[in-house]
Amino acid sequence: MALGLVSATVAPAQGAPVAPARAVPASVIPGAGNLTGRLTLEQRVGQLFMTANTATGVDPAVTALIRGRHIGNVMLSGRSSAGIGATAAVSRDLQATAGAATGGYRLAVGTDQEGGAVQVLRGPGFSTIPSALTQGTWSDATLRSSAAAWGRQLLYAGVTVDLAPVADTVPSPRFAPSNAPIGAFARQYGYTPAQVSAKSRAFAAGLRDAGVAPTPKHFPGLGRVTGNTDTTAGVTDRQTTRTDPYLQPFRDQVAAGARWMMVSTAYYSRIDAARPAAFSPTVLSGMLRSDLGFGGIVISDDLCNAKQVAAWTPAQRAVNFIGAGGSMVLCASPTMTAQMYDAVLARARSDSAFAAKVNQAALIVTRTKATSGSPSIPSSADLIARGSNNDLLDYAGSGRGTVLPARRIGTGWGAMRSGATVDYNGDGTFDIVASFTGGDLKLYPGYNGGGFAPPVTIGRGWGGYQVIPGTWIDAARYPGVVAKSPDGRLLYYANPSAGTTAAGTLIASSWPAVETVMLDTDGDGHADLLARTGDGLLRLYRGDGAGRLTGAPTVVGRGWNRIRGMTVVHGFTAPTSTGLLATFDDGSLRYYPVAAGRVSGGPTVGSGWTRMTTLR
Repeated sequence: MALGLVSATVAPAQGAPVAPARAVPASVIPGAGNLTGRLTLEQRVGQLFMTANTATGVDPAVTALIRGRHIGNVMLSGRSSAGIGATAAVSRDLQATAGAATGGYRLAVGTDQEGGAVQVLRGPGFSTIPSALTQGTWSDATLRSSAAAWGRQLLYAGVTVDLAPVADTVPSPRFAPSNAPIGAFARQYGYTPAQVSAKSRAFAAGLRDAGVAPTPKHFPGLGRVTGNTDTTAGVTDRQTTRTDPYLQPFRDQVAAGARWMMVSTAYYSRIDAARPAAFSPTVLSGMLRSDLGFGGIVISDDLCNAKQVAAWTPAQRAVNFIGAGGSMVLCASPTMTAQMYDAVLARARSDSAFAAKVNQAALIVTRTKATSGSPSIPSSADLIARGSNNDLLDYAGSGRGTVLPARRIGTGWGAMRSGATVDYNGDGTFDIVASFTGGDLKLYPGYNGGGFAPPVTIGRGWGGYQVIPGTWIDAARYPGVVAKSPDGRLLYYANPSAGTTAAGTLIASSWPAVETVMLDTDGDGHADLLARTGDGLLRLYRGDGAGRLTGAPTVVGRGWNRIRGMTVVHGFTAPTSTGLLATFDDGSLRYYPVAAGRVSGGPTVGSGWTRMTTLR
């Protein structure tokens, strides 16, 4: 097949697709990463830190930490009234720094959004959240639904972890003004462990409903102290014991599925008088891990600017915390974060027992991040299809070569001409890019907690185009769109800002395929194209990673003229597998493994697909 292979920027001709005059930025909702490749020791250590970045802009010191020291988590700190859109831009820019530096794992982006005096994010789109003491007067159902709404606002802003709720019990209203960290600011949900447990669990459940990870705090409790560990040294709880009733809110949070837990830096003289809780193996490994059975991320309270830990060097603080059984150091100072990282890395290199603790902590952090959230399209093994009633359906891949029963993820998709699933805005969650009757090309950003944001028009005049979104150029920050034009050309449209399309670049001047999909067929790290033509041939066109086709096409299949649609799936039969799911004229659904540049015959995995329209 003769093709004219060229690379040139193409000015939009009359009727060619163009970006909208005023592109609307996509909502960005970073999800915890879903990659599970091996990490270097340096990258594992980086996962054990959450450093502070101002909520109002990207701190170059923080991006330097992400790139240079592989820091895997950030906290939006201070106070911002900029609103959801501006905060989402900060989150997006921070996420864009991650990637290779963090071993493919997305950043966990946290903030303090309790309500009342402790609400970092305000402004357009954010609710004003009342204090926990006020929330505690609401019914559990009302509090849960309200927290879910607040959680969705965080997701829209790119925040995946809320460092809340407070699960500390203040003994009485009379004592509250003397309780500097909690009661003085009405951060408690009530004055009994039962009340605090019920309301803090309702708040946490609402956040989980929204796809945001709650972080109950400050184990084993700050409700009985008088000093504030942020501003005072020597803060000591002289009442709480290892079997204290005031531990019940934390115990109940673990039973309810908490996957993050923040530990206090106060001393507890009746538990471990010699060490602050964050440095105490008795508290972290004994009480939290063993007594309560907590298996998630143990994050410290601030170990950098807090006066309570000022007697230790930054290096000692981080090593002590990880050594005691902690998982993630929270540090409000980028400068100290660098010192702490260097100390933990050096200790891990010289001490095998400490290195084992680093590895265990990194495993807990990455597993937790990889399985957080409940997006509508959870896996690249899933097949997405439009049913005859115009519902959008997710057929989850079992990982063992079968599709599970359909789950409805959308309604009213009748005007869609074609679509594809892709993480178009680079937030770790699958989106949908679809063309519609009338010629609009739209992006539906997926929420990590499920559902999709309102559509963003990323191009107009796309009527008659075949659209194949994906990462065609290796160096591109975000996936773009390869498209066959109505006049038979193949073009590439870059996505320069997480939710747009740029001017087209010509890939081939003649492209007679009736359907094309994009995937790496031979494991060389570059995207290739599989194209089927009307004569039933399936051809492989290899890409060079720089936007060009290389070499002559190879015929890899025959008899493909009875196929109605092809979808690329990963992990359908095994974690590292790649293949095609194809629907046929007879309604059958078949799987074809793809490896080493070849497409093999595979089994029939379904029937009755005649009236289904599959997304690529």
